[in-house]
Amino acid sequence: MKRILFFLLLIGGYVTDSYGQAQVKKGVIVLDSIYSEHLENKMGENPTRAISVYLPPGYDKSDQRYPVVYFLHGFSGNHIIPGIQEVLDHAINTNRIRPFIWVISDQKTTYGGSFYSNSGVFGNWEDFTVHDFVSHVDKNYRTIPKK
Repeated sequence: MKRILFFLLLIGGYVTDSYGQAQVKKGVIVLDSIYSEHLENKMGENPTRAISVYLPPGYDKSDQRYPVVYFLHGFSGNHIIPGIQEVLDHAINTNRIRPFIWVISDQKTTYGGSFYSNSGVFGNWEDFTVHDFVSHVDKNYRTIPKK
């Protein structure tokens, strides 16, 4: 009897989830890039960096401005975080977080990583992050451009 009840609950949860998915509001991830003079360097690093921008559900249908989270990846990461759209969509749709813009830039160097610091040899990554990256996002997306 317990097995039958468990099975029915399992199937009921599956049916609810699969039907509910059609009504889930989805955000979108936009792939963009930024050229920065701060990243011109002697080591041949590319001064044009890829960025991923998560725009929350309803972004395209409103004039609303959103707060921004600037995510700095780990040493060997880049601008792609598999599954992040689904995680953020779920958190927004279940009212665990309010809608916001989430951005991440590819700051992985040809030597495997980034410390987000300025260097006379590898480029000024800190200046790129603080000035160019934030400025680009504020100019091109509907952010709330203050701390």
